[in-house]
This record gives sequence, C-alpha cells and structure tokens, in this order.
Amino acid sequence: TTSGNSDFNSWIGSFPNLTELEKLSTADPDHDGNNNLLEWALQLDPTQPDQFKPIFTRSGATLEYTYTRAKNAQATFTVEWSDTLATDWSTTGVSAETPVSETDATRTVQVTLPAGTHGKRFIRLRVSPN
Repeated sequence: TTSGNSDFNSWIGSFPNLTELEKLSTADPDHDGNNNLLEWALQLDPTQPDQFKPIFTRSGATLEYTYTRAKNAQATFTVEWSDTLATDWSTTGVSAETPVSETDATRTVQVTLPAGTHGKRFIRLRVSPN
C-alpha cells in the first residue's frame, strides 16, 4: 500500500498499472467490494483484494466501533447507524473519534454510539473527500 498521500489524486496516481477508468474514485479494480475512494481513505490497496475489518464491542448500552484509516487523508469520516437498513441512517449519539494508536501512515480510532433497544444495530462508515 502506498502511504503518505493525503489527497486522492496523488494516491491513485501512485498506481501506474491502473487504467484511467480504474483510477476513478467509484471504480473497484480489484473487485473486493471497496471502491477506490474507500480504499484510499482506509489505507488499502486498490490493486489487491483486501478487507476493511472494523472491531465492534458492546459495553452495556453502548457500542464501541474501532477502525483504522489513513492518517493524513483529506476526508471526512462519519460513522452512522440504523436499525432497519432503510433511510433512517443517523449520527445521533455518535461520539467524536478517539485516537487509539497510529503509525506513520495510519490512525486507529474509536467512536461510541448507542447500542439500541431492538437487539440489532447496523453501522456504516461514510467517507467524503474534503
């Protein structure tokens, strides 16, 4: 994985074997289900199938969501939750990121959010370039 590129265009340009279409932010040249924008933001490799593996922990009425992202990515990371997977995605009760650890290229962060009362809660990470 190429590290240290804070903007998407510099990062994707560091993969010379990708075609122009494969370099689009919405493309998924390695067919792993993660588009290039997400691969960049999570410090993954767009040419190799890899997985985003956040950690979920329940602590009473709170869920802890821990994930690793690109340290210098010029992006907004938003954790959202839903009880139905419909159009009810919310950020209500989601804490600010708390740093857990970091390397030269990545930062592992944790957010907390309400666990919900229906025995299930879906969580997603939305990434938007700045």
